[in-house]
Amino acid sequence: MRATEILRTEHTILERVLVTLDLAAVGAAHQKKVRPGFFIDAYGFVLDFTEGNHFKKEEDILFKALAEHGLPIEGGPIGSLIGDHQQSRRYIRAMLDAAKQWELGDAAAKAEVIWATSGYTTLLHTHIARENTVLFSLVAQELSNAEQAQIADEFEKINLLESGEDLHEKYREVAVTMEHESREWK
Repeated sequence: MRATEILRTEHTILERVLVTLDLAAVGAAHQKKVRPGFFIDAYGFVLDFTEGNHFKKEEDILFKALAEHGLPIEGGPIGSLIGDHQQSRRYIRAMLDAAKQWELGDAAAKAEVIWATSGYTTLLHTHIARENTVLFSLVAQELSNAEQAQIADEFEKINLLESGEDLHEKYREVAVTMEHESREWK
């Protein structure tokens, strides 16, 4: 399996969660019975899967491999993608902090949850689209098949180090659980 195929699979899982977060934000804005804890649980997914696994592969392995081929880490496409990662961390942290306040009874914090969640999902939808097109084209252009296979092997090692289980299946199940809860808001 190629490195970009692994990342595309992860993008598919992440997109499912982003759509569910979009529904949660809209539901909360329209006074649906969305739990503040839903956003806290979503933060756990983001921390474990998006930050701890997916972004780690991109930042620690793929972007460095592209830099070895002359693409700058600062500025350009890689710098822009890293900037997206940094902004997404700010949004998701703001979502968590506000969700905790909302859960404690601060009704005004709900608006902050909606704002931060919407910022996060909008950013990540666009980010994923850019990676699937621009970044993966650069990978195909700059890295040989052998280099891509080596990177894919390194990605798989990260997956195994995490728990020894099929992480894609584990997080796909988390996405399904979130989707099931979102059906209650319609």
